[in-house]
Amino acid sequence: MAEAILIACPECNKQLRMPAHLQGKKIRCKACGHTFTARANDKDEEVGPVAPAKGKKAAAGKSPHPDFERDDTPYTVLDTDLAIRCPHCAAEMESEEAVVCIHCGYNRLDRERHKTKKTYETTGMDYFLWLLPGIVCALVVLAGAGFIVFLILGLKDVVEANKEAWWVFGLKAMQVWGTVISLFIMFFSGRFAIKRLIFHPVPPEKEKL
Repeated sequence: MAEAILIACPECNKQLRMPAHLQGKKIRCKACGHTFTARANDKDEEVGPVAPAKGKKAAAGKSPHPDFERDDTPYTVLDTDLAIRCPHCAAEMESEEAVVCIHCGYNRLDRERHKTKKTYETTGMDYFLWLLPGIVCALVVLAGAGFIVFLILGLKDVVEANKEAWWVFGLKAMQVWGTVISLFIMFFSGRFAIKRLIFHPVPPEKEKL
């Protein structure tokens, strides 16, 4: 059986009964949470042996650790920390304005956790294959513009020279519908070319599986 001593907390003056071998070590008061070095009281340094309890009551009152006294309120809040913490890992954020947690990568605005991934290096061939459809669409736009100029200016003299011919109506219809269809194709091709060549010229990363 170990000898016990009475220790007074210098913060709240609560009398704590501790094993004698804790004298000179740092302990924490269960009442106020203050940490201090254990010093026995001058009046009553040794209280006597600590006899182990028996039966079910002893099991219920047994201290969970020999270095600490029994705590009847183990879930009492001792400290209040108002620091901003990550909602995902509960780690402390760098500041109140911090958006991404440096510990787990959680983004407080997007509510998503950024994960690292391995990707292949982007080569020149990847850039070429990615920009090739945009280049083709740009050439289609130029070809359509040239075709419209041909329909309007190139066939103008033919139509005027053969006003009385029955097939002139077909040439005029070809001018109108050829221009409309060409403009339709040029619109979608030009929009795709602008998106690919101007707004998204960098090919997407290829993730390693």
